[in-house]
Amino acid sequence: MFVLANNYLILLFFHQLTSKKFLLYYVALLSPIYLTSGFSIIDYHAGLFFGLLGIYLALYFPNLKFLIPLTLAISTGIRLSNIIFIFVALVIFRRNSSELKLIVRFLFTTGIFIFLIYLPGYISLWNSTLSTPLFYPPSP
Repeated sequence: MFVLANNYLILLFFHQLTSKKFLLYYVALLSPIYLTSGFSIIDYHAGLFFGLLGIYLALYFPNLKFLIPLTLAISTGIRLSNIIFIFVALVIFRRNSSELKLIVRFLFTTGIFIFLIYLPGYISLWNSTLSTPLFYPPSP
């Protein structure tokens, strides 16, 4: 499902950006990094979908101030390496001459969402392993 959604989002990008839609579309879809990562990493397409959706919304629907940080935070929550999509959104906002206050609000909102996504996992990690010292055996 995410593969089809990614392909559709990529097609939307090429419809907006160029007149040679189909050649570039197939070049993007058949690129080795897209295919190899998509078939070998289980969460690649899900994270890519939310990252591309966030970039698409930032480019063509910049008034969705709540949805853009949410989609980028979900993408980062799925794969931490997708934080690069946040930097791309910052460049887009800066290029569109957004005020510094709006950019800081975007970063703050996205950071809060990422924190809320990662917090349960880290609390669980702390409670299950890190809260007890490793050099002491558990007491009976």
